[in-house]
Formats: sequence, C-alpha cells, structure tokens
Amino acid sequence: MEGNSSIGETIRPIFIPTITLLNRIGFTKKFTLLWLMSLVAIAVVVYSLFASLDQVIRLSKRELQGLVLIEPVSRTIQYLQQHRGISSALLGGGDIMKGRRAVKEREVADAFSVLERKLPAHLISSEGFRHIKAEWERLRIDGLHKSAYENFTQHTRLIEQVQLFKELIADDYALITDAELATFYLIDTTVSKIPYVVEHLGQLRAYGTFILAAKQITERQIITIHNLIAELESTHRELSNRIDKTSHYTPAAEISLRAAHTGIGDSTTQIIKLVESDILTGNFVTPPEIFMDMATTEINNGYAQMHQVLMPAAKNLIEERIAKAKNTLYLSVGSALLLMLLIVYISVSIYYAIIGNVNSLIHSARAFAEGDLDQRVKIDTRDELSLVGDGLNAMFEARKQAEQEIHQLVFYDPLTHLPNRRLLLDRLQQATAISTRSGRHGAVLFLDLDLFKKINDTKGHAMGDLMLVEVARRLQFCVREGDSVARLGGDEFVVVLEDLSLQPDEAATHAEIVAEKIRDELSRPYMLEGQEHHTTVSIGIELFRAHNENLGNLLKHADVAMYQAKAAGGNTVRFFDPKMQAVLDTRLAIETDLRQAIARQQFLLQYQIQVDSCGKTIGAEVLLRWKHPERGFVFPDQFIPLAEETGLILPIGLWVLQTACAQLKAWQQDALTQDLILAVNVSAKQFHQADFVAQVRCVLLESGAKPSHLKLELTESTVLGNIQEAIAKMREIKQLGVNFSMDDFGTGYSSLAYLKRLPLDEVKIDRSFVSDITTDQSDAAIVQAIIGMTKALGLNVIAEGVETREQMNFLTKHGCHAFQGYLFGKPVPLKEVEALLQKD
Repeated sequence: MEGNSSIGETIRPIFIPTITLLNRIGFTKKFTLLWLMSLVAIAVVVYSLFASLDQVIRLSKRELQGLVLIEPVSRTIQYLQQHRGISSALLGGGDIMKGRRAVKEREVADAFSVLERKLPAHLISSEGFRHIKAEWERLRIDGLHKSAYENFTQHTRLIEQVQLFKELIADDYALITDAELATFYLIDTTVSKIPYVVEHLGQLRAYGTFILAAKQITERQIITIHNLIAELESTHRELSNRIDKTSHYTPAAEISLRAAHTGIGDSTTQIIKLVESDILTGNFVTPPEIFMDMATTEINNGYAQMHQVLMPAAKNLIEERIAKAKNTLYLSVGSALLLMLLIVYISVSIYYAIIGNVNSLIHSARAFAEGDLDQRVKIDTRDELSLVGDGLNAMFEARKQAEQEIHQLVFYDPLTHLPNRRLLLDRLQQATAISTRSGRHGAVLFLDLDLFKKINDTKGHAMGDLMLVEVARRLQFCVREGDSVARLGGDEFVVVLEDLSLQPDEAATHAEIVAEKIRDELSRPYMLEGQEHHTTVSIGIELFRAHNENLGNLLKHADVAMYQAKAAGGNTVRFFDPKMQAVLDTRLAIETDLRQAIARQQFLLQYQIQVDSCGKTIGAEVLLRWKHPERGFVFPDQFIPLAEETGLILPIGLWVLQTACAQLKAWQQDALTQDLILAVNVSAKQFHQADFVAQVRCVLLESGAKPSHLKLELTESTVLGNIQEAIAKMREIKQLGVNFSMDDFGTGYSSLAYLKRLPLDEVKIDRSFVSDITTDQSDAAIVQAIIGMTKALGLNVIAEGVETREQMNFLTKHGCHAFQGYLFGKPVPLKEVEALLQKD
C-alpha cells in the first residue's frame, strides 16, 4: 500500500495540468472531452479505409443518379406514344378523341417540364435535347394538318430520338458500361430491350386505332400491320433471349424478370389477337376509343414492369454493391468501434450513476413546482440520493391527492360523482365550440324523475339517494363515450349529446332515439335494499348548432320542453321546437302506418311497359305504390327510405316478389302475355339477406312462374358493397333461370373491371343520361360508350326515361333496341296494362 501511494505521489505531478483543467468543468464536459479524443483516434483509422472505397461508392452513386433520370425520359416516351395513338384516331375520323388529345398534349408538356427540372445543365443544353423539343413543337402545331401516315412517321421518328437520348444518358452515367455483368444485362434489358418491345406495341396501337376510326382497311395497311406484328414478335424474341441471359447472371432477380417477361408477352399476345380478329378481318366491332384504352392498359403494364420491377431491381444491385463496400469498411474498423463503444459505455454508466440521478432530482422538483402533479422522482441507486427521492415522492403524492379532492368538490356531485352545474356549463361550452367548427348539431336533454318525491317522502332520503345513484349509472350506460351526463341537483339530470348530424331533422331523430333509450332504461324496476321500486322520467330536448344561443337559454329551453313532457302526463319526450316535434310526429305516424300497410293490403303494384324498336311490348317493370286510406298515395321517396331504415323493406320486398311471380304465372296462361318479362327491383338490404337465394327459389316454386320470365334489377351500390358475395348469389340465382339487370347504370361507380365479372344479362341506361342525349354531346357520348361497352361484353341494353321519338331514334341508331318511358306509357294498374296489350 505504501509502495503504491509512493508511486501515485511520484507520478501525480505529471497530471496536475490536466487535473486543474478538469476540476474547472462539469461532468458532462469531462465525459464529452473523453469521447471526442476517442473519436479522433477512430477517425484517423477510418479515413484511410474510406479513401480506398470512395471510388467504388462514387461511381455506383452516379449510376443511381442515372437511373433516376431514366424514368422521366421513359415517361415522356410513354406519353408521346399515347399522343401518337390519339392523333391517329382523330385523323381516322374518331372525333370523340379530340378532348383526349388536348389532355395528352398537356401531359407531354408537363413530362418535358419535369425532365428539364431533373436533367443536368449539360444535357438540357445539348443539341440532341434541343432538337427533340423543336421536333415536338412542330408535331404539336402541324400534326393534325398532315396525313395519317406522315403524322405516324413523325411521331415514331421523335420517339426514336428520345429513346436515343435516353441511351445517351445511360452511357453518360456509366449505366451500360457497368463492369459487373449482372448489372449490365439488367440495365440494358430495362433501358433498351423492353422499350423497343413496348414501342412496337405502341406503333400497333396507333395504326389499329386509325383503322378502327376510319372503319376501312386497304391492302397496303394490311401489309403494314403484318410487318408491325412481325417486328413486334421479333423484338419480343430478342427480349426473351436477353431475359434468359440476365436471369443467368442475376439469379436473385429471376422471378421478377420472368414476371415482367410474362406480363409483356401476355400484353403482346392480347393486342395481336384483337388486331387479327377485329381489324385484319374487317369486322371493326371494337370502337377506336375502347381499342385505344385496352391497348394503353396493356402498354402501361409494360411500363409498370420497367419502372416498378426491373429498374428497382437494378437499383437494388447497385445499392447492394455500395452496401458491400460499406460493409467492408465497417468490418475493418469494427475493432476500433468496439473499443470506442466500451469507452462510451463505461463513461455513460458513470455519468448516469452520479449526474443522472442528480439531474433527475432537479428536473422532478422543477416540474412539480410548475404544476405537474404527476411528476415523480426516479432514482436508480441505493445511496443517500434514493432517500431524498423517496421524501420528494411522498410530498408530491400528498399534494396531488389534496388537489384531486378539491377538484372533486368543486366540479362533481358528491352523491352520484357526476359533473355538477359548473362542470356541465364548461362541457356545454366546449360542445358548442366543436359544433361551430364542424357545423353538426348537438342536443341538450333535461331529465326529471316523475315519482321521485313520493319515494323520498315514503321511504326516506336514504332510499332516494340510492335511486339517484342507480339513475346516474343507467344514464352513463345509455350515452356514447364523448357525451356528457350531469346532475343539477335533486332529481334533475342533464345529458349533452355532441356530433349528431348536419341536418336538423336527422339530429332530432338521433336525439329522440337516445331519449327513448333513456326513458326505457329508467322505467325498469329498481332493486334497492331488497325492495322493488318504480319511477319514470320526463325528458325535454333542445337542439343547438354553433353559438346560436347562450348556454343559459339552452338549459332554459330544455327545461321548458321537460315541463311540456310533464304536462303531457309524464314518462314522455318533448322537443322545445314545435316544428321539430311535428316533423318527428309525422315520421312516427308514417312508420306506424307502414308497419300495418301489408296486413291491411294498402300496397299495390303498377306496371310500366318495356318495348322493342318496333314498338312491340316485351315486358314491364313493376313499381311499388302505397295507397293510404287517409293520406292518399304516399310517394315512394317518402316511405321507401324509411322502410330501408327500419328493416320493413324486407317483408315489403318479399311481397312484391311474390305478387310479381303470381302475375307472371297468370300471364303464362294467356297466349297474348305468355312471353312477357317482368322486372322487379331488389333493395340492397333485401339482396344481402343470408337466405335471399332460398327466398327466390321458394317464391318461384310456390307461384309456378317461369324463372326465365323474371328479371331482378340491382343497383351498382347494391353489388359493390361486397362484390364477391354478390357474384356468388347472382350465380346461384341464375342457375334457377332468373335474369339480372343493372339498374341506373352510369350514376354510381361504373367500371369495366367489375362489370365484366358480374353475371349480368342486361344493363339499363339511367334516365338522367337519356333526357338530354339529343341536345347534350356529353350525355350522347356517355350513352354511346355504354351501348358499345355492353355489346363488347355480350349484354343486352335497355334505356329508361324515353319520352320523345327523337330520343328513341337516337338510341336505335346507336344500337339500343329496348326502351321504357312515358313515350310508350306511364306506370299504370294491371287492368290498364292488359287493356293496352289487347289494343296492341
């Protein structure tokens, strides 16, 4: 010991300057100085290693920059190819594509703008790029003034120039001179081979679109198409050979490469088949815009393979190369880093053992002094500092408990622990502020127990208090998490409902539903100390929206409405607004009558005939009507939504189906009507019943009607909710022989993707498109597109809402041969339909 002490005293003078410096700075700076010295030592070692690997990483990063530039150039080519196809259609006579050409010109211009923003200055100022821009301007201005062949040739020449510019970029950024064969073949396949296949697809798309628009083909054009197909197949074979070689050098990307090759091959096959079956044969069935869209979809799939599969794969190879270089560096300096981590670990441990606990004490004390009552000291040591921390925590806890007790006394009812009037007003203020921002209505419900005084007088206040506690519990059960329940005093409670609806009548309905739930819940028996007690409640409701009234008036109005409920005999609900009460009373009356309408045989069916282009009746659509003994005819828009909401649409829909099938059976006995088809509308709720297929089967069996003469009409929203379920049900019903029609087609979310999957027989064009087809070019175009699409899918088409001979002539001219509308007859009772048939 003495020897060690002597040695320490001997060498201590050597460290005096450093000790003097360290004694003048804090612990944090001492540890920071130690860490910095360690970092300097590590940095010297790491620098030499970085120098050797920097060249590899810089070249690889430049290749990544080149890949980033390749994509916008490819996008520009893609849009130029689409512009070529649309221009060919216009020159062939497809004027419907005129709007698309303007849109596509903007997209090409935007693509060039994006390209100029991303390209470096030396490429933007290059002769090749300036020539490309000038060539595009000439094509944009004069393209439609040239012949179709000249336009096609000029487009193709411009696309070749852009493709060469893309290859120039690839060369400039060393993409096609990559020393690694795996990366070289993958990039070359992406930059050169696939784009040439896609370009030949684009040429075939443009040429085919022109011929379909012109609806004629010459021998020269047939030869050109055969040449285009041969070139396409040749470039596809070259691509196949290149993908085999690329897969050999890049096994990790083989699956992606094969998927890309298969996708492009399928697209090539599909477009060639369509050209051979519809263009080379001279059928010209496919509209040019449909052919353009279908070919564009397939070509876009090719670009998607390039941009989303192959280019990311190439990027991954380069990034893996960079990562490999970096990993070499990391492994080389691993020992140095390990030493540094050990130094840091020991230093941080010492820091937290001493300074960390001291700082924790200081932070907790300051936070508590600033009002954070949840603050607690966390000490990870067992020395004297832990005793200080325990003392502070005990003081913090006592202070927090005292604050909570004060808060409870100020803002909460001591009996029920519900918010009192003070806290209620604060929450009501927040509710009106939220309503101001959202525009949605809220409601104040004022409650008063009807028989509470009697219980207090006969059973004592203790029993009354027990009932009030139970009432508070039940009220909280009846409302949502964001709503508020408060006790004002005595047997008076207030409920604040937020975020009900934008519409006042809907908000009133929601508020009434909650009030009725509360009324039912509070009317249930109370078991208090083994005895059963009963009470009821009177509820007044006042709606609010934003800051229309002050809070005192809201409570006052709800209180007045509550006394109106009391005056009505209690155990009831009243709104402060008489008009709102009248609306709810009317709705309730209609709902009550609707529940009895079937039993009282107040429903009837009317029939609107459907005819063919010769004016011959081919069937009818059954339409539900309600003839109320006092209200007269109730419009469907007044009771159908209510029937949907309440679920009454299910028995009503079944009655309609049964009645329609019974009528079909009766018509089958008469030679005049035996071939007529009846169309029946099916609601979404009815269709989605688990046993709907069984219901249809049972109705057909019981009625004896021919399934082939029954047509069920579904709306788009009905099947889109769960399209897999809808397809399964429709197929089961079609196996019975029943037909399906898509009602109101075009007004929802129509798309070819789902339409071709549905087992439909017919599409009904909505009246909103038919009404203006002779005066509105947009509606006319939509109707023509629907007719063309249904023909392509092999479906029948019928137009509803036909009211003039001009509308019928237009529809007939464009391929629609079935009609329904006032031109042929309004919805009428059965006898009038049969009389009309006799007259015909």
